[in-house]
Amino acid sequence: LCSLAPRRFCIDPPTTQQQQQQQQPAKTMAAMRILAIIAAFFAQPSVSKHLRKPQEQLAVLAVHSYRRDCGLAAAKAKLPGAGMSPGSIEPFTTVLKDGFYEVACVADYMFTHGDKFGDHSDEYLIGGVSNVSIVHYAAHVVKENREQMTHEVCFSFCRTVPDMNFFGITNGRECYCMTYFQAMADDDSQCEEPCDGNPNTMCGGKSKSSVFGMHACQNAAAELAAAAGKMSELNGEMVGLGEAVNGVASNMQTMAAEWQTMLGNAGDPSSAALMQSAKEFAGELEHAVGVANKIDGTIGSLNKSATDLQEADLTSSAAMIDAEQVVQDMEEATTQGAAAIEELESLQAQASPNVTGQVNASQQYYPVMYFVDKKYDSVPSTCTGTAAGKPMVGSFESCAAACNADVHECVGFSYFPGSGTPAETGLCFMMSKVQGVTYWAGCSGAEASAGEGGAEASTGGGGAEASTEEDEEDEEDSATGSSGEETQSEENGPVAKPPWASLAQLAKRRGLSRNLRQRSASLSAVNTGEVKCVVKFAEFEGDTLKPDPSGKCDVCLERATQADRCFA
Repeated sequence: LCSLAPRRFCIDPPTTQQQQQQQQPAKTMAAMRILAIIAAFFAQPSVSKHLRKPQEQLAVLAVHSYRRDCGLAAAKAKLPGAGMSPGSIEPFTTVLKDGFYEVACVADYMFTHGDKFGDHSDEYLIGGVSNVSIVHYAAHVVKENREQMTHEVCFSFCRTVPDMNFFGITNGRECYCMTYFQAMADDDSQCEEPCDGNPNTMCGGKSKSSVFGMHACQNAAAELAAAAGKMSELNGEMVGLGEAVNGVASNMQTMAAEWQTMLGNAGDPSSAALMQSAKEFAGELEHAVGVANKIDGTIGSLNKSATDLQEADLTSSAAMIDAEQVVQDMEEATTQGAAAIEELESLQAQASPNVTGQVNASQQYYPVMYFVDKKYDSVPSTCTGTAAGKPMVGSFESCAAACNADVHECVGFSYFPGSGTPAETGLCFMMSKVQGVTYWAGCSGAEASAGEGGAEASTGGGGAEASTEEDEEDEEDSATGSSGEETQSEENGPVAKPPWASLAQLAKRRGLSRNLRQRSASLSAVNTGEVKCVVKFAEFEGDTLKPDPSGKCDVCLERATQADRCFA
């Protein structure tokens, strides 16, 4: 090849004179083979005119196939005698073709000179050449049964006429079948007549025919089984994925509802709002599962229809039409199932990501209080901020890995464990910016870690208010030991009972305290020490996140609230 190509495309390695003499015959033979191939290509005898693509160019053609994997099997012979016995033609009885494709727009010689029994019978000229005739739709379908002409209407007729490989439509409505077609010279008009039954498509012109080829496979039963198999395989994947997503949605919905009640009762509306967002996302998951379940029901019905048709006579027109419709419906269901799988996978990746390749990711995260006041870095904390993703269900370790994977957005997350010790699954909310934190100094064991600083207030930056809270057990309800009956105070300020304390007391007086306790019983075993707001150490190393009243600190929190009570 290099011996034939321009020198700029080939660089030969240095060779000795002996090597050159040995290689010369091989180069000569290669050149001769290439020239022989080129000569053979141009010397090929031309095929019949009705099979030649216009101007011998490759083109993209729309193939209307009723079974996608069928191979082209249209006959090339002119089939002498085809269409010559119009009385024996019984249309719509036996299906012989199963798809069609547009071939050309031509002045068809067959329409004028190949019509032995129609309006052009006096111009019939091919009796001694091929002894065939075109077959007209109007000649075999009584007027009251004729449909408005479309490509599909003409195909449905011609596919049942023996020995026909093509069909043509002219003047917007005249349909005819033929074994072959032949273009002849005519004016430069185009196929611009809209089909009577579908004005969006063209059905020939005044003197031109829109010509279509038909193909047959003779494997309807096999294609029906193949479509059913493909659909069922995909359905199995969809159902399994739907069950997994439904489990995540159920866990998220349950935990979010319980935490929302607990945090609302504890006076942390910001974190309760996070739980509301988790409930809403769980609703999205449940909706996607519902869509998949609906598709699963449709697939079940189609599988039954396919099984019934496997025993039918698929050579009959009625059974073939039913089979084609079922295959089409199965392909549509398969497409819908694939879309459902894509949606479920996307939601699952957001709600319960499976991040691999990370070891001890959680060690990269420190409590946000470490950067605010180290005395409280082991105190349970909750935080809010700008979301970096959807609420997630997972362990603390998996949440850390997911935050690491979101390199450009996530800087930290707020984690709420499920019930049980240790908690292996919980809820986490990834954030691109942490705006406020509440640290719960009143939780069991938190006082010891906080030292003597439990009554100090943290100031809020950017105009945010500062707050402190102290535990003060109400004498009237001291026997209950309820953490919800605390008092809130400001240093040297008036003492007032918070709303949750008065509600709890009112409930007790009405004999409802047991019901209130039961509402949060499912999370009563929660490990409060696992409730934490954390940030990437590497992101804030050497910085402080303590609220800056001046508002000049970009990374500082807007508020840091000390709660001298516990949420559980």
